Amino acid sequence: MPIVAAALMPHGSEAIPELNAPNFAKFRRVSEGLDAAAEWLSRYPARTAVVLTPHGLRADNMITVSISETVRGILESDSQRVDDTFPVNRALAQHIAAATVAHDLPTASIAYGASSGPFSQLPLDWGAQVPLHFLSQHVPDLATVVMTPSRAWPLATLYRLGEVLWETLEEWSEPVWLIASADMAHAHDAQGPYGFHPAAAAFDAWFQDVVERQDWAALTSVDMDWVQDAKPDALWQMVILAGALNHRFQPRLLGYDCPTYFGMMNAAFIPDTLP
Repeated sequence: MPIVAAALMPHGSEAIPELNAPNFAKFRRVSEGLDAAAEWLSRYPARTAVVLTPHGLRADNMITVSISETVRGILESDSQRVDDTFPVNRALAQHIAAATVAHDLPTASIAYGASSGPFSQLPLDWGAQVPLHFLSQHVPDLATVVMTPSRAWPLATLYRLGEVLWETLEEWSEPVWLIASADMAHAHDAQGPYGFHPAAAAFDAWFQDVVERQDWAALTSVDMDWVQDAKPDALWQMVILAGALNHRFQPRLLGYDCPTYFGMMNAAFIPDTLP
C-alpha cells in the first residue's frame, strides 16, 4: 500500500506540553498545530511513520536509514523529562535501503549496540522525536523508520529520492505515513544563536506559499544563497516529501508561528477524497 497521508511538522521541543517548558505559552500555537497534524494523520490508519529528520545520524554524501530494533529519545526541561522509545519497522527500513541503493542513491543502513534484542537501540534525535511524540498520543504501538538526508546532494537528487520513496512504498504491504520534520528560518532574532537576517521572514512567507500552492518547481530551483541567509532546516526534507507526494494530496496548512528566533509551520497532506 502507498503512503496514505503525510505531514510537515516542526521540532521545537518547547512545544511538548509534558515538558512544562518555562516558555511553553509562547509555543502553544505550535503545539496545537503539531497535535492537529498528528490527528490528521491518524484519520488515515497506519502503524509506521517514516520520518525525514535534519538532526539524525549523518554520513557524508549519503542518506542514513535506521535499522536498529528500537530508537530512544530523551528531552528535558528544567523540571520535566520526556522519554520516548519506538520500535523500528526493520523490514520496511531494509526494503527502503535496498531500493535507494538500487537507484544509485548512496545509503547507509545504521544500527547501534547489538544486531538485535534490547541493546540494538539508536539514539532518537529531537527532529524525529518531537513529531513522533505527538503522533504517539493518537496512535498506540507506533513504529518508525528514521531517515536523515545529506544536504550535500543537489535538490533535484533529493526530489528523485522522494519519487523513489513513493515507488518503494507503493510495493509495501502495509499503509505508511511520511513525515518531514522541519523548522523554518533560524535568523529571525539578533539575540538568537544565528543572528538576524531579513531573508528569514521573507523565506518563511515564501515557503508557506510554495507549500500551499504545491509549487515544487519553485522549491527545487530556490536560490541557495538566499536559503543560507535565512538558515532554515526545512528545505531538504520538504523537497524529498514533494518528490514523494507530487500532486497526489491536498495540503492543509495548520498554522505558522515564530515564538523565538526560528519559525515553525505545520501542514498535513491528505488524499483528494476527504473524510
